[in-house]
Amino acid sequence: MPVERDLEFERRVFDGGIDAIVIFGYAKNILKHRWPEAEPAIVRHSTFAYRYAKNILKDRWPEAEPAIMKNPNLLYHYIEMFVKKRWPEMEPSLQKDPTIWRMYIEELLEPLGQDIDVWDTELW
Repeated sequence: MPVERDLEFERRVFDGGIDAIVIFGYAKNILKHRWPEAEPAIVRHSTFAYRYAKNILKDRWPEAEPAIMKNPNLLYHYIEMFVKKRWPEMEPSLQKDPTIWRMYIEELLEPLGQDIDVWDTELW
Protein backbone atom coordinates (compact mmCIF):
# COMPACT_ATOMS: atom_id res chain seq x y z
CA MET A 1 0.00 0.00 0.00
CA PRO A 2 1.54 3.35 -1.04
CA VAL A 3 2.35 5.88 1.63
CA GLU A 4 0.57 9.20 1.25
CA ARG A 5 2.51 12.42 0.86
CA ASP A 6 2.63 14.63 3.92
CA LEU A 7 1.83 18.07 2.55
CA GLU A 8 2.32 19.75 5.93
CA PHE A 9 5.80 18.27 6.14
CA GLU A 10 6.55 19.40 2.59
CA ARG A 11 5.44 22.95 3.43
CA ARG A 12 7.83 23.00 6.41
CA VAL A 13 10.67 21.87 4.14
CA PHE A 14 10.16 24.95 1.99
CA ASP A 15 9.93 27.16 5.06
CA GLY A 16 13.43 25.96 5.99
CA GLY A 17 12.46 24.09 9.13
CA ILE A 18 13.61 20.59 8.16
CA ASP A 19 17.17 19.18 8.10
CA ALA A 20 18.71 17.66 4.96
CA ILE A 21 18.84 14.18 6.52
CA VAL A 22 15.06 14.19 7.03
CA ILE A 23 14.42 15.58 3.54
CA PHE A 24 16.61 12.91 1.99
CA GLY A 25 14.85 10.19 3.99
CA TYR A 26 11.43 11.47 2.93
CA ALA A 27 12.42 11.52 -0.76
CA LYS A 28 13.99 8.05 -0.54
CA ASN A 29 11.49 6.23 1.68
CA ILE A 30 8.18 8.01 1.12
CA LEU A 31 8.26 9.57 -2.35
CA LYS A 32 10.71 6.99 -3.75
CA HIS A 33 11.70 9.34 -6.55
CA ARG A 34 13.35 12.65 -7.32
CA TRP A 35 11.97 15.67 -5.48
CA PRO A 36 13.27 18.71 -7.43
CA GLU A 37 11.54 21.25 -5.22
CA ALA A 38 13.52 20.08 -2.19
CA GLU A 39 16.90 19.72 -3.90
CA PRO A 40 18.09 23.22 -2.85
CA ALA A 41 17.87 22.05 0.77
CA ILE A 42 19.93 18.92 0.05
CA VAL A 43 22.51 20.20 -2.42
CA ARG A 44 24.60 22.05 0.20
CA HIS A 45 25.21 19.01 2.41
CA SER A 46 27.96 16.73 1.13
CA THR A 47 26.72 13.50 2.71
CA PHE A 48 23.08 13.85 1.72
CA ALA A 49 23.89 15.32 -1.69
CA TYR A 50 26.02 12.23 -2.37
CA ARG A 51 23.36 9.87 -1.04
CA TYR A 52 20.64 11.63 -3.06
CA ALA A 53 22.71 11.26 -6.25
CA LYS A 54 23.47 7.62 -5.46
CA ASN A 55 20.09 6.41 -4.21
CA ILE A 56 17.54 8.63 -5.91
CA LEU A 57 19.02 10.18 -9.05
CA LYS A 58 21.29 7.20 -9.70
CA ASP A 59 23.40 9.57 -11.76
CA ARG A 60 25.77 12.51 -11.51
CA TRP A 61 24.37 15.61 -9.88
CA PRO A 62 26.54 18.50 -11.10
CA GLU A 63 24.82 21.02 -8.83
CA ALA A 64 25.94 19.00 -5.80
CA GLU A 65 29.54 18.44 -6.86
CA PRO A 66 30.86 21.56 -5.03
CA ALA A 67 29.47 20.15 -1.77
CA ILE A 68 30.56 16.57 -2.46
CA MET A 69 34.12 17.65 -3.26
CA LYS A 70 34.53 18.90 0.32
CA ASN A 71 34.61 15.29 1.51
CA PRO A 72 37.41 13.30 -0.19
CA ASN A 73 35.88 9.94 0.76
CA LEU A 74 32.47 10.78 -0.71
CA LEU A 75 34.12 12.36 -3.74
CA TYR A 76 36.13 9.20 -4.41
CA HIS A 77 33.01 7.04 -4.32
CA TYR A 78 31.12 9.55 -6.46
CA ILE A 79 33.87 9.44 -9.10
CA GLU A 80 34.01 5.65 -8.90
CA MET A 81 30.25 5.34 -9.32
CA PHE A 82 29.43 8.04 -11.87
CA VAL A 83 32.50 9.56 -13.53
CA LYS A 84 34.48 6.32 -13.99
CA LYS A 85 37.58 8.04 -15.32
CA ARG A 86 40.27 10.46 -14.26
CA TRP A 87 38.83 13.76 -13.09
CA PRO A 88 41.77 16.16 -12.86
CA GLU A 89 39.65 19.08 -11.65
CA MET A 90 38.76 17.16 -8.49
CA GLU A 91 42.21 15.74 -7.76
CA PRO A 92 43.21 18.59 -5.39
CA SER A 93 40.24 17.65 -3.20
CA LEU A 94 41.18 13.96 -3.27
CA GLN A 95 44.78 14.78 -2.36
CA LYS A 96 43.64 16.19 0.99
CA ASP A 97 43.36 12.61 2.24
CA PRO A 98 46.46 10.50 1.42
CA THR A 99 44.54 7.22 1.80
CA ILE A 100 41.80 8.33 -0.57
CA TRP A 101 44.37 9.70 -3.01
CA ARG A 102 46.15 6.33 -3.06
CA MET A 103 42.83 4.51 -3.58
CA TYR A 104 42.00 6.84 -6.48
CA ILE A 105 45.29 6.02 -8.17
CA GLU A 106 45.51 2.32 -7.38
CA GLU A 107 41.87 1.22 -7.46
CA LEU A 108 40.37 3.53 -10.04
CA LEU A 109 42.98 4.91 -12.43
CA GLU A 110 45.40 2.00 -12.71
CA PRO A 111 42.72 -0.62 -13.53
CA LEU A 112 41.42 1.75 -16.22
CA GLY A 113 44.92 2.07 -17.63
CA GLN A 114 45.01 5.75 -16.76
CA ASP A 115 48.43 6.45 -15.34
CA ILE A 116 49.18 9.49 -13.25
CA ASP A 117 52.59 10.78 -12.33
CA VAL A 118 52.17 11.07 -8.56
CA TRP A 119 55.44 12.95 -8.27
CA ASP A 120 53.88 15.83 -10.22
CA THR A 121 51.08 16.25 -7.71
CA GLU A 122 50.90 18.63 -4.77
CA LEU A 123 50.76 15.71 -2.32
CA TRP A 124 54.47 15.02 -2.76
